[in-house]
Amino acid sequence: KKKFQEILISKPDILLLDEPTNHLDQKGMLWLEREAKSFPGPVLIVSHDRNFLDKVSDKILELENGKIKVYGGNYSLYKQQKQLEQEILAQNYSRQQKEIEKLQKALIAKRQKVEKGQTNASPPRDNDKFAKFFFTNRVGRIFGRQIQALENRIKSIEKIDKPETNWELKALFKPEIESGQTIVQTKNIIYKHILKDLSFVIQKDQRVALVGDNGSGKTTLLKIILAEIKPDSGEIIIGNNVQIGYLSQEHQELNSQKIVLDELASENIDKAESYKLLRRFLLPPEKINQPVKLLSSGEKAKLLLAKIMTSGANFIILDEPTNHLDIPSREAIEEAIANYSGTLLVVSHDKYFLDRIDIKNHLEIKNGGIIKI
Repeated sequence: KKKFQEILISKPDILLLDEPTNHLDQKGMLWLEREAKSFPGPVLIVSHDRNFLDKVSDKILELENGKIKVYGGNYSLYKQQKQLEQEILAQNYSRQQKEIEKLQKALIAKRQKVEKGQTNASPPRDNDKFAKFFFTNRVGRIFGRQIQALENRIKSIEKIDKPETNWELKALFKPEIESGQTIVQTKNIIYKHILKDLSFVIQKDQRVALVGDNGSGKTTLLKIILAEIKPDSGEIIIGNNVQIGYLSQEHQELNSQKIVLDELASENIDKAESYKLLRRFLLPPEKINQPVKLLSSGEKAKLLLAKIMTSGANFIILDEPTNHLDIPSREAIEEAIANYSGTLLVVSHDKYFLDRIDIKNHLEIKNGGIIKI
């Protein structure tokens, strides 16, 4: 924010913003929105924050396969146009494949007739060998022209690229066992100068967003729930049969020499389904077959979420799950989380993401305590 203020003071003619919403809390986001919208000149933004793009953009430039395509409107309108394009592409591809298949069958049939005519042509009554040769050759010439025409027609078709495979998921992301009604309860938690007399309850099947300014203690609270750190005083109660799946910001738990596919495959999921799940999260084949420690932060987030999906956990805790992820990856993860039937606790500044996964409850940490909003 401070750096952006310094840029504005210099009164530039154009703003180039590269991921400006990274690491901003809600207050910072609202301030940046206002400044970007009120800037008198053109603003070019690179961002994965779809809510921010919806608020400030009136044109989307899509860079794909080395080419730029322009769409009018904000991000949501771009998504609608893009989806319609993909549906039309899939229909045209299917129609073209049927046409090519029909032409190829006709081509094979013509060739078979020529071959049959050359080997099985009936001789004339007087057994004139020249007449037999003439007849066979004439049939070959007629069908030869037809074969050439079919081959030319197939070659002249401008091939439509095959749409990307839709790696649909089986119902993997579901709790293995039922938890009790109360998932987690904190009573008068105090931790250093960060959390002061903090109390709240999360019940079974709730989908909760934990929000607050940067430095308010959100990640600290998650670590207390996970028993990674101990509060100075107060009580924390984890309910009966609660199985926790946790996605941290740092992904430090993923630093092994194991191949990515082997890291995910377990007694709950075989290698075939592991591969499918990783592809659905947009990990390319070459990444799936390399050591885990070589993955980027975003790729580790995808792998860790895939592991959580297959663990059977009935209480999922996600700490800034969309950090380091591009938009297609965020959408793949949203689809998975939206279909999860267990209890969910999410720390995120990504409002678009929270709306897509159907968050109904918000807990805000303010002045070291909890406020329900």
